[in-house]
Amino acid sequence: MVKGLAAEREFTAIGRDRRLRVRPPDLEQGIEQLSRVAAGTIDTITLNMVMRRWARAVLDRMVATFAARGSTRSSWAGSGVRRA
Repeated sequence: MVKGLAAEREFTAIGRDRRLRVRPPDLEQGIEQLSRVAAGTIDTITLNMVMRRWARAVLDRMVATFAARGSTRSSWAGSGVRRA
């Protein structure tokens, strides 16, 4: 569970050379790890947390996919998609 939670978030660190390094989230790894946890036997509170983080990672991956294809919110205007 901890590996999945850590993988799906961005981390920043300051190196010995005092330079800021940013590790982008690894959404694929996070989704895989959190899916394994959700499939196991865990209490409902932990399941709730894992499923919320898993859903956020899936949505982030979808946004990245649409952005890579050049889709923008403005291109949704006539498509019938509601804006959040």
